Amino acid sequence: MDNYKITADETLRETVQHGDSSYPFTYYPENIWQFDFHRIDWHWHYELEFVYVAEGTATCLAGTDKIELKEGLASLLTAVFFIVLRRNAVHLSQTLFFHRPC
Repeated sequence: MDNYKITADETLRETVQHGDSSYPFTYYPENIWQFDFHRIDWHWHYELEFVYVAEGTATCLAGTDKIELKEGLASLLTAVFFIVLRRNAVHLSQTLFFHRPC
């Protein structure tokens, strides 16, 4: 099984581009168990992030807020927050990023 991790710079800004001006969003069907330590680690970005929990539960830490997402629930996170998704029996989390307007 491949291990995935967030690629970020020294400020923890995620360095992956999500979408572009011709297709302004990217969809990631993610299995949280494939990430290091079974979590999507601390990061931030300019894009909005929509997180939907398809199975299990997730703890989302955004800034100073702790958001508990149960199966079938979603959260829209605004830009420039420090974000971490932790495991709580999450088997699949689906994430959608919107590209920042140019």
